[in-house]
Amino acid sequence: MEKTAAELTFLFPSWPKEAPALFGPFHIVMSALSILLPVWIVRASRPLSREKCTERLFHIGIALLVLELIKQAILFFAVNNLHYDFWYFPFQLCSVPMYLCLILPLLSDRQKDTVFTFLFDFSLPGAVLALIYPMDMLRSSAILTMHAFLWHGLLIYAGLLPFHARLVKADLKGFRSAALLYLFLCLIAVGLNCLLDPLAVYGGKPNLFYLSPLVITGQPVFHEIALRFGILPGMILYVLSYILLCFLVHFLCMCAYKKEL
Repeated sequence: MEKTAAELTFLFPSWPKEAPALFGPFHIVMSALSILLPVWIVRASRPLSREKCTERLFHIGIALLVLELIKQAILFFAVNNLHYDFWYFPFQLCSVPMYLCLILPLLSDRQKDTVFTFLFDFSLPGAVLALIYPMDMLRSSAILTMHAFLWHGLLIYAGLLPFHARLVKADLKGFRSAALLYLFLCLIAVGLNCLLDPLAVYGGKPNLFYLSPLVITGQPVFHEIALRFGILPGMILYVLSYILLCFLVHFLCMCAYKKEL
């Protein structure tokens, strides 16, 4: 087993010297491309109908699933020597759009509206923040690093598609539905963190959504809050702060739609 993993490593090359530096030229250029390219593609295209947008997002979901399977295979076979590292369990905020896009064709119109709004209000800001401060993206593996930038670029594209098609429910009721979906996903993440923690005997502990009651988050600012006031207050403040940020994004969407009328 050890030998097999070692033999596979050459298929997944590392950087010639070291991983790209945070806020270095590679990080800045790749983050800019990952943000600006989806914006340009969406602006250069015609708004999609509800049916076409649903179909396009489903295809994005398939692309994300393929990318996730590739990532998990690289981590399991080449990086972690045939062990599973639960730090990479695919249920982060930036993983959820994969599942939502895949089930989108099965949902009712009302449920689709919630997903459309969630992708713009909650998924898109998360992807942008991850690109601005890529804590876990600038890795020693060149393929995993490029994978992370491609993944978040697709999330930005997925968030912009329903906005461009005016399918985001740009009112307070629409935001409330998306926020409730986010809170529901947060509860699932907390439960999974508790269930998976005993299984994490190799590598890192699961910290899905950065909301583990068993692990102090590494997120800037909230790490210090957790250290000073405790993990639970830090988790609550993190969730409320993110909801506030997403409300500001939703408010900008409301203003943009009204301006076009």
